[in-house]
Amino acid sequence: MSIAPIVRTVQVKADPARAFELFATRMADWWPQGRTIGKTPHVAIIVEPRVGGQWFERDADGKETHWGKVLAWEPPSRLLLGWQINSQ
Repeated sequence: MSIAPIVRTVQVKADPARAFELFATRMADWWPQGRTIGKTPHVAIIVEPRVGGQWFERDADGKETHWGKVLAWEPPSRLLLGWQINSQ
């Protein structure tokens, strides 16, 4: 099954480098607690800073729940994440 990509644009009052850094490297600071797919609340959300890198959450016990992959990493202008969640 194929679905159309979800594209979301948000304008913020920050220069591109700062906005990229806050979004990509400090996701756990702004992502709402309890709004992730792991069984327990996240303590970290990691976006590995490279094409092919993993995108995942980690709970207090160190359990990792993968969300997807980094498809493009071009700071500060472009970050493309593939949301790859399944029932497992």
